[in-house]
Amino acid sequence: MAGSVRLGHLFGIPLAIHYTWLIAAGLATGTLSLAVFPFDRPGLSPPVYWLVGATASVLFFSSVVAHELCHALVARHFGIPVRGITLFVFGGISTLAREARKPTHELLIATAGPACSLTLFVTLFALQRFMLPYWTLGSRVVLYLSLANLFFTLFNLIPALPLDGGRALRAAIWYVTGSFRLATKVAAILGHLLGFGLIGLALFTIASYGEWVLGGLLIVLGWFVHSAAEMAQQNALNRELTQGVTLGDVPRSEIAFVAPDTLLQTLVYEHFLAEEGAPVLLAVMRESRLLGIITAIEVRRVPSVHWSHTQAQDVMIESNPQEFLAPATPLEDALEHMEVEHLSFAIVENGAEAQVEAISYNDMIHFLHRRREEP
Repeated sequence: MAGSVRLGHLFGIPLAIHYTWLIAAGLATGTLSLAVFPFDRPGLSPPVYWLVGATASVLFFSSVVAHELCHALVARHFGIPVRGITLFVFGGISTLAREARKPTHELLIATAGPACSLTLFVTLFALQRFMLPYWTLGSRVVLYLSLANLFFTLFNLIPALPLDGGRALRAAIWYVTGSFRLATKVAAILGHLLGFGLIGLALFTIASYGEWVLGGLLIVLGWFVHSAAEMAQQNALNRELTQGVTLGDVPRSEIAFVAPDTLLQTLVYEHFLAEEGAPVLLAVMRESRLLGIITAIEVRRVPSVHWSHTQAQDVMIESNPQEFLAPATPLEDALEHMEVEHLSFAIVENGAEAQVEAISYNDMIHFLHRRREEP
């Protein structure tokens, strides 16, 4: 997600914080420190309230990470690559390289997060009852954490995309009807209704009570839900269009072959700036063996003053024959491969003809657009 800062890894999964998380963390800490804890436990100094409020806020967002981590670990168990977990203003999101390919997998991935949050609620509530006679303020912190996890669970179980309840509903409809697209459409419609409902609630809150901060957050949340539901529908359509399609069906990009000692200025003027048939990719070859590939991105990273003495082999992306794809590779698998490897193209090795070809991401998208427009 753009605007995020990488923190590290959990079980090999990247963890990041989006800048909007600071808004949520600040509001939560301020509300607890200025209003909630002084009312519950009066008489303490302001620094103590701020320390307790900040601690409670960090612990709550840690539980959000646990929620998303459960989604990610179950997805990875089913062979779905996980790009990372990002905390943002409305909680967190696990970014997967692709959708589940079985409704049962979709159901288990969707319910893993709420199951984790519900477990945290029960555990923290029991801990609070145990702590109450010994540490009043600490028990209140734990109580609020348990209730926050309960609310988080109930909200996520609303049967509307992109919430977990919407994904579970989609899995159930998909299992019964066998249609991923139909299941997504039904759950997405409910997502649109939820999004517009939140926006309507926000306008009512602002008009009736003058709560501009809460109203503003509800408007943003409602629009986020609506947009995510729209994106889910688009992804479902793209998934349907890729069914039965292989890389052999997709038109290839223009590709040119160059020697490893070719200078960059030669690559630029004779290939990338060619008036007709300019290739999107150059294959660096030596004695019929592919050493690596070069796109305009690699060339742009080198200042133009160095083009006259920089060779192709100095900037190429080294090839790994194990990553070459066959023409019979399903398009959906190729897109997943490119997503995981952060590639803008796929290298196709046609063993029968002993030649290397390239298919760019744009080639694939244009092909899908044409399929969508076909009667």
